[in-house]
Amino acid sequence: MKFIKLMPIVFISLWGGDLYYYQNGEKVFIDKSKRHIDSKIVLSSILLKPKDEKALNKIKNMKNIKFIEKIGDIYKFEAKNTTEALKISAKLYEDNLTEFSAPNFLQKRENRLKLNRNLREDDFLDLPYSWHLDTIKAKEAWSISKGAGIKVAIFDNGVDYTHEDLKNNYLFGYNVNNSNDDAHPLHYEIDTDSYHGTAVAGIVGASKNNIGIIGIAPESFLIGVKRIENTSDDLIVKAFNWLKEKNIDVINCSWGTYDVSDSVKYAIVDLATNGRDGKGALIVFAVGNDYYTQDDWKDDESAIEEVIGVGAIDQYNQRSVFSNYGEKLDIVAPGGYLGENNLGISSTDIMENEGLSSGNYTLSESGELIGTSFSAPIVAGVIADILAINPNLTRDEVKDILYSTTQKTGNLEYISKDNYTFNEEYGYGLVNTKDAVDRALITNFSKNIKIGWNLIGNVNIDNLSTEYMFNNFADIIYNYIGNNGWVLNPATVKSGKGFWLRSTKNKNYIFENTGVTNSYQITDEWQTLTTDRNLRLSDSDSYYFVYRDNNWITYPEGDLKVIYKGEGYWTKKR
Repeated sequence: MKFIKLMPIVFISLWGGDLYYYQNGEKVFIDKSKRHIDSKIVLSSILLKPKDEKALNKIKNMKNIKFIEKIGDIYKFEAKNTTEALKISAKLYEDNLTEFSAPNFLQKRENRLKLNRNLREDDFLDLPYSWHLDTIKAKEAWSISKGAGIKVAIFDNGVDYTHEDLKNNYLFGYNVNNSNDDAHPLHYEIDTDSYHGTAVAGIVGASKNNIGIIGIAPESFLIGVKRIENTSDDLIVKAFNWLKEKNIDVINCSWGTYDVSDSVKYAIVDLATNGRDGKGALIVFAVGNDYYTQDDWKDDESAIEEVIGVGAIDQYNQRSVFSNYGEKLDIVAPGGYLGENNLGISSTDIMENEGLSSGNYTLSESGELIGTSFSAPIVAGVIADILAINPNLTRDEVKDILYSTTQKTGNLEYISKDNYTFNEEYGYGLVNTKDAVDRALITNFSKNIKIGWNLIGNVNIDNLSTEYMFNNFADIIYNYIGNNGWVLNPATVKSGKGFWLRSTKNKNYIFENTGVTNSYQITDEWQTLTTDRNLRLSDSDSYYFVYRDNNWITYPEGDLKVIYKGEGYWTKKR
């Protein structure tokens, strides 16, 4: 697939005088000689954030606009036509009534791809199909984390949730343009490159199920958020607000505009700051494939301080020639090689010959999945692996883990920046899954202890003293230590198998440098698990042990059929 260039797509006719709007506090004039705004269609509605309640009331009482709806903190008003929308929005800002105000734009949001056959995982794990996994040391991290329980949104042009390699991890979806829950790429509006979102989803979270490929976080949960290429700002704002309401952990956006509107930027920053119950959602954007330096993409979504902007490297660990670069680049990941023999990223394709390839997968050797579009979900998957170890990490803590553990690739000097080392072609460096999850294991773990029984995750230090807990809130602790069985009220909790704690009070407790985590790989030994969705028990080869309603319940011997969302349990193979 060739480059997709930003092209002038609309002409605004019959306007007299100087027309302009404000973005980032600066006037943006309409080009009168061409009578258009590159890549944007001006709509007759206005998106704004009022200065205060008094200003809002004044705006609502204006005769020439009509209040339509509130989207989070942003208000939508309707003007008589596009010319009035431009003039009124500018006047509102100039009169100091708004933090920002501009027309609602229908804007092109390009997928950032640079543009076979079916296969088994054993084949996929051989080079060159999985070269991107080896480059970022993902396979080495899977013994520690596979992203279990972390919700990753694929904000793209749809996800084939019927795909054999995605359906087990797919939770739910949202169609931006139709306001329903169907995010399939071939339902309702069909976009160009309809396979794009399905490919992105597979890189993040294709299941480890002996079929096809394996994602960076193969036990994460996938959420499809579908939008077509030309979508108005208000609908994009609604989508980011929906992601905030749903407490989504990680949001991957393999698209961009190079001209983000103030309303969309506000929604992104709000989600990154206040999402995940105040811990901050991790928002990943591809930086683009136009060989641009920073001056050309300074107004892009990926340049927003609160997001993670991802560039691409090739199989030689050099910046992919197409990848944008500059001071706002945060990190790089494999994105493919353009040359005599193109090499892309292997991933899932729309099922039944409906996508890019003739099968259910597009393989690296075809050289079709190339671009920062496919670098971004690699980083999103690594973030899911980090959060699965410690879901209480804040956005800034996750970014610190990412940036402090990178591989310093390329042949350029890295200089000191923000407590890390940096250069404009590789950002803080190449993402390193193994070192990132290792670092997350020794990060402090904050746990909201409640009155009664609490399941605490696995401990990865030699021992954990219980003295403080007994003196302050615990009256009973059970620790399972492998072949030696259960220990009641131990002086130290032994590493590896986790423990139960009965508390006499509600308390937020920080387990310092314990490596507390959850494991989802059922083994012959007892282990602690939790779930972010209702789990129907159907594996007769496993034994489950759950504390519920003041009783211990076992499965399959007992009548336990479902483990509920948020509930903890013990398990082992029978």
